[in-house]
Parts: sequence; C-alpha cells; structure tokens
Amino acid sequence: MICAIAPDTIDPMSPRSHKKSPADRPAPLVVSTIPLVMRILAAEFRRTGHLPMPAQFGVLFTLRQREACNVSELAEHLSVTAPTMSSLLSRMVQRGWLVRTRSETDRRQVLLSLTPAGRTMVDQIHQQAVDHVDRILEPLSSEDRAALQRGLEIMNNVFNAADSA
Repeated sequence: MICAIAPDTIDPMSPRSHKKSPADRPAPLVVSTIPLVMRILAAEFRRTGHLPMPAQFGVLFTLRQREACNVSELAEHLSVTAPTMSSLLSRMVQRGWLVRTRSETDRRQVLLSLTPAGRTMVDQIHQQAVDHVDRILEPLSSEDRAALQRGLEIMNNVFNAADSA
C-alpha cells in the first residue's frame, strides 16, 4: 500500500467543518474515498494492460454517455487543457478506439466518438471495474451492502443534479 491515508486522519471536525458532527458532514470522507477508489481501479487496469493511462478511462466513459464531443468539451468535462486532451485523443484515435468526424451543423468543428472497438473496450473496462469492486465489497454484510448502495444512490443523484446545474 503506497501513500495510504488512514481513515482516522480524515478530520471532519476541522475548523472548515463549521462544527458539524461527522454524520452531518460526509464531504471529507467523499473527497478522500473517490481518489482511493480510482487509484485501486487504475492499478487493476494497469495490471491487466487495458489502459496505460487513467485519463483514457474518463474519455471513454464520457463518450459512452455523450456519444460525441469536441476536444474543448472533453477537456472541460475532464478538467484538463485542450492541448493535453488533444494529445491524449490522438493516441486513442491511433489505437482505433475513437474516430474524428466533422459536425454536420458546423463543418469547422471536429467531433470525437467511440468506434466499435472503443465501445467494446469501454464495455470491457466497465465490466472489469464492476467485477473488481464486487470482489472488494464481497466481505460486507447484506445490511452494509444495502446501506452503501443507498448512500451511493443519494450521492449519485446529488452530483448528477450539481453537474446539470
């Protein structure tokens, strides 16, 4: 385990917590758990050779949900610069995962979308991630699984609403 953060080092009672109890302030735990989950999944992808770069994961999943985007939209959505995104996308096009096409409404605009090989790749990665998380969560009791499921559904709804705002 490299650079692990012990759960008890997350201080929900820090001065920034506005003196709320840990149950009233889940943000510190959310903020520390998401990178941990992503590190574990990235390590699994590296181990199996599916993705040499974790950033590709975000591109594939974004295009799986949105069908087609331009470079600027992808860069903004994934919080990287357009030149960084452009370089990443070029490698993904070379691998045959993405295709560039001209927009039908604005011929100056280039859109990126998944190829059939890219869709297969993202579906395989998604299933691999689900299977790996299932193995990690296997020791949980059915009550803990239900509680986790409900909490994640709430978090998903809240963040989807924030993303749409």
